[in-house]
Amino acid sequence: MGVVKKILSEKGFGGLYQGYVSNMGRDVSFRVLQMTSFELVKKGFIKWKVKKGQKGELSSIEAAACGAVSGSFR
Repeated sequence: MGVVKKILSEKGFGGLYQGYVSNMGRDVSFRVLQMTSFELVKKGFIKWKVKKGQKGELSSIEAAACGAVSGSFR
């Protein structure tokens, strides 16, 4: 609690949120990239399954694998 009191006394209430905007800018851009890559990987995997004569649906494990692959694109 001592740190919070120090920040409040030196910078005011806004000091508690210093760096928030830049942090959100980084996180939002990362999430957009991650979700876009997930959709692309998922679409490619479904296309591959259909080409092999399987259903064009993903199981939970296949969707998790697509998420793992898309999460590795940084």
